[in-house]
Amino acid sequence: MELTLHEAAEKLRQADRIVLTAHEHPDGDAVGSTMGLMYFLQSLGKQAQVILEDKVSKNLHILPGAREVRQLKWEQEIAEKAAEEAAEKAKAEPESEKAQENPAVNAGEKKEEWEPEPVEADLLVILDTSADRIGRVKDVVKAAAVINIDHHITNQEKELPVYVDGQAAACAEILFELIRAMGGDFSKNLPMAQCIYTGLATDTGFFRFSNTTAHTMHAAAELLAAGVEPNVISEALEVKPYEDIMSLAKAMEHIELLHDGRGAGVFLDYETMQEIRHTDGIVDMVRVIEGIDIAVVMKEKIKDNARVSMRSTGLDVSAIAKTFGGGGHVRAAGCGFRNTPFETAKAKLLSAVDAALDAYVPGTGEEGTPGNV
Repeated sequence: MELTLHEAAEKLRQADRIVLTAHEHPDGDAVGSTMGLMYFLQSLGKQAQVILEDKVSKNLHILPGAREVRQLKWEQEIAEKAAEEAAEKAKAEPESEKAQENPAVNAGEKKEEWEPEPVEADLLVILDTSADRIGRVKDVVKAAAVINIDHHITNQEKELPVYVDGQAAACAEILFELIRAMGGDFSKNLPMAQCIYTGLATDTGFFRFSNTTAHTMHAAAELLAAGVEPNVISEALEVKPYEDIMSLAKAMEHIELLHDGRGAGVFLDYETMQEIRHTDGIVDMVRVIEGIDIAVVMKEKIKDNARVSMRSTGLDVSAIAKTFGGGGHVRAAGCGFRNTPFETAKAKLLSAVDAALDAYVPGTGEEGTPGNV
């Protein structure tokens, strides 16, 4: 069901308890958008909070309040670590004391799996993605209503009220307009301005990518006038530990040229990923190779489950991603393979890439699309 921006604003006005979420593996736009809207809603006196499936990266802790975001995977890790420590402590105790304190120990009671604490809400707002990519948040939040706001043209949400603006450079750009339409004043709420700016900056490659428009720059200018310091944010997001740089260098050793040099890819299977701790940003390193039309990175962090990121200079990579259940933008998209051996997934992806490159003529505006793979 299509939603107008005005209708989305009305939904927000009518709700008091609001939960904001975004996609798994949240990037700067996901975190900046959810937190920026959270600060605005809190300024209206509403109970607004952000809940994400995955952890917020350390670099994004530069944003005010980032450490207070509820992160389900982090909660799970803390709970499991506490359970392991309790188990180790129990092993060290005499058998008689263990049985006395916890009779179930000797009864062989099965260990309970961790479950996140549920949250009641009037409204769940899904930002920067569709509802199928928010992980366990959809089960944790018991909301009376749900709306979806996104800027990905591949968002084909049919069941929920959804507002999609494929011309927006970032979800944060949509929220910039939404907040202003609802009477928000960035000059009076610096944390809100910082978060929205971060979403704009990261999804445009700090205003270098082709999705940057005059409207994007006007929005950024207003946020700078509100007090945002762009150098502080960019420096915080760009800094990396020495170990991460060395991991990226090791990962780049696996680069391959594709389709007679018209593409390049890095393919990291499960065994290789056990030796490489950090690969964030590697697709943008591949993207700048001279002469290529498409950059691809495939990573298998979990056996037989690979994630793919793609970038292009014009070829529609969202069409390739959509073939495998993913999505994104014309020049930046992603998808995944579940329960599929790495080499099988790689072969399917490369077949789609080859078909798209065969159909694409650089500079003509004719976008390649994958065949039946």
